[in-house]
Amino acid sequence: MINTNDQVTNGNSAPAPRSTSNRWSNNAMSYANSLYNFTNTVGSISLELKSNLNSKMSNQLLVTGTNVVDARGSNSTPFPFVDIKKDGDQYISFGYELFSWQNKVINNTYSFIDNFTYNTNKHTLTAGVAFDYMYVGNSFMRYGSSYYRYDSLSQFLNDEQPSVFAITYGYNGEKNPIAELGFGQAAAYVQDEYRLNKNFKLIGGLRLDLPMYFTEPLANAGFSKYTDATKPVFKDPEGKDYMYDPSKWPTASPLVSPRIGFNYDVKGDKSMVVRGGTGIFTGRLPFVWYTNQPTNGYGLQSTLEITKKADLDKYGITQFNPDPAGYFDSFPTTPAALPATGGSYALVDPKFNFPQVWRTSIGVDFKLPGDIDFTADLIYTKSVRDIYQYDANMKPSDTTFFQGTEWERAGYTKSSARTYTSTVRNAIVLANTNQGSGVSFAATLSKTFKNGFNTFLTYSMNNTRDITANPGSQAASAFQNNAITGTSLGDNQNTPYLAFSQYSTPHRVVGGLSYKFEYAKRFATTVSLTYAGFNAGRFNYTYSTDINNDGITGNDLIFIHKASDIKFKNYTVSGKTITAEEQAAAWDAYVAQDAYLSKNVGQFADRYAANMPWLHRFDLAIYQDIAQKIGKNDHKLQLSANILNIGNMINSSWGVAQQLTVNNGAVLRSNSDGTYQFNAVNGVLPTTTTRDLVSPSSTWGMQLGVRYLF
Repeated sequence: MINTNDQVTNGNSAPAPRSTSNRWSNNAMSYANSLYNFTNTVGSISLELKSNLNSKMSNQLLVTGTNVVDARGSNSTPFPFVDIKKDGDQYISFGYELFSWQNKVINNTYSFIDNFTYNTNKHTLTAGVAFDYMYVGNSFMRYGSSYYRYDSLSQFLNDEQPSVFAITYGYNGEKNPIAELGFGQAAAYVQDEYRLNKNFKLIGGLRLDLPMYFTEPLANAGFSKYTDATKPVFKDPEGKDYMYDPSKWPTASPLVSPRIGFNYDVKGDKSMVVRGGTGIFTGRLPFVWYTNQPTNGYGLQSTLEITKKADLDKYGITQFNPDPAGYFDSFPTTPAALPATGGSYALVDPKFNFPQVWRTSIGVDFKLPGDIDFTADLIYTKSVRDIYQYDANMKPSDTTFFQGTEWERAGYTKSSARTYTSTVRNAIVLANTNQGSGVSFAATLSKTFKNGFNTFLTYSMNNTRDITANPGSQAASAFQNNAITGTSLGDNQNTPYLAFSQYSTPHRVVGGLSYKFEYAKRFATTVSLTYAGFNAGRFNYTYSTDINNDGITGNDLIFIHKASDIKFKNYTVSGKTITAEEQAAAWDAYVAQDAYLSKNVGQFADRYAANMPWLHRFDLAIYQDIAQKIGKNDHKLQLSANILNIGNMINSSWGVAQQLTVNNGAVLRSNSDGTYQFNAVNGVLPTTTTRDLVSPSSTWGMQLGVRYLF
């Protein structure tokens, strides 16, 4: 299967500080060749052998293979990517998209599973072994075609020195370096299904998993100075010396997962079934986070983000060069040393292991009067071992701003106070945490009628909290994009706290009805209508500036002020001056109309506590079956038409998704003199939290299909 999708240019990711607006927004434009595309290729094969050895023993052997290639590209010819800013924000972008150069991920997975089952009168015993082998090849070269940033259009047109330059290149002349990981997971497990009587069944099991690493990551000899215990240069969040060695994977240790469950048919006729269980469950993680280590360990390739004029001068970067490799000769060509400045490192903690959760559930299946089926499930999940990332080069904050006020927050007096090693930009470590938990509930009513009519209605809620959603595939992005407050001296991006999970949908309602009628012995028509309504995502309210001076822009959650508590400052946008008085009045009106802000005035905004409005969607599906008996076999031709978001076809204002009026929720700008600005959108102060999202995802669409079944 191959699927290709065109995507708009990457939002605002780039060397810090990032812009508030996306590259394609009300404030900015990008040229067509700066867009990128995905090509996803999936191939799979499976073989299964079932053996009934005798009346009590059976065996199942399952072998599968899957090949997935996710490639990203651009229609642009090789050319540097250029950002041109205006008034400190995005304005014009063009060139080969800065994260698409030689961007490809290969995931090959081969699985072997063998289950042996032994039945007695009361016990069904299952014992099994499994082995998964995964090959991951990740080619990722952000800024691979080189990157230039200019603070104004005139700076670019006059061919002046750029403000920022960045590049990734392969060592030893390698144009397409690939970080490779050969990983295996061996498992052994046993389960006993014990039937105490005809109504009650008890299930207990134990699973043992063991990760295995078959390839060692490449390393740069320059990292030897970071493994010298007599010269520590990094620290973990607890302040302990951290030795940095990207030439090794974590030490593999077994993962034990015990569990127990039950199923109780209360009356023996399945009119009321109570079920539940508790246990430890082991998961995996996106392996791209593992391959961040070799790609950001400077053993395979080098990434440089040069943001200071002195460093630009040092490397001889004085003007724009249309050749992506124009400045290659200025940098080291072999992995013999680390960058003198601007290095961005990534590592997997030596004690890191796969995530595990403790999960407990209770559920009921109940037959209501009128032959209505009712199902409900309540699930509690607690993290035993979750995933987060921290910067081993980030010092605890050394000061607090706005001292003595309710909105006092921790920060840094100057940029040199942020890092243990000034020549290193960051050293991101993939590590484990036991913080995080959640409760979810779902209930369904359904009924099947004898005349071909069926209907169902489901409600679900989720309340999950974690310390980070790891929002990014790059180590630095996953770390920096996690919004924080930090109110105590020492707090920083390394001290995240429990808050709503980015992917926790508070409420969702799904319903549907269908009708199937058969006629003329050969034909059947099925018509179904489904509805889905839900909060369409969570978001943050942040400052568009770096209020705590930690070097990360757009990650600081706002304090929700009344306009009378702070001082606004005049500013000019698109030739129009927006006065402090206009901003103050508009801010109070904006807060009053916002469901979250209006209820939390006088407090810090919490991470992902604000919800997007409900989205209501209806989909219509029509299936036409044409049956024919050929010999002794039944053959069926099925024609289908699926009208997605059919409400929008009826009324253009129905089923329209919403987007934030202010990009990324960055509503306020904090200034160094203690004043604020209410950020305008397209020269106008916002009056609503969201606005219509004008894109194909908001319109109706139709899918036509043909299937032949035999």
